[in-house]
Amino acid sequence: MTSTTIQDLCYSSIEYSVDSYVTVDFTALLMAYSLGQLTREDNRPLNQSYTYAYDKNGNIILKKTYAFTTGTLGSETNVATYSYTDSSWKDLLTNYNGSSITYDGIGNPTAIGGVYLSWPVRRQR
Repeated sequence: MTSTTIQDLCYSSIEYSVDSYVTVDFTALLMAYSLGQLTREDNRPLNQSYTYAYDKNGNIILKKTYAFTTGTLGSETNVATYSYTDSSWKDLLTNYNGSSITYDGIGNPTAIGGVYLSWPVRRQR
């Protein structure tokens, strides 16, 4: 496993540890791993730290928010939950934090909670 610190003029530094290829998007401070998953993010610009949990299929199921620290986390300030309950499409997000998500026949979301979405014709093919 390799531990690296990236210096960035806008964001101070981002530290990450990896055992495979890593892509870092500095605009959103998101880290995507080709093997394994991100389990903690300490985000100084947002003044928050996050932890993530995943199911056996690699889908995120829990995101907890804490006051920013690079040390031991305190009490969580927010918890977001994610559910994937579609029997034929195991990684289809069907619920986010208590809001049901429905999709059309080709996988476009059509409603999230009480908000209805529509798609231009070119996206419906």
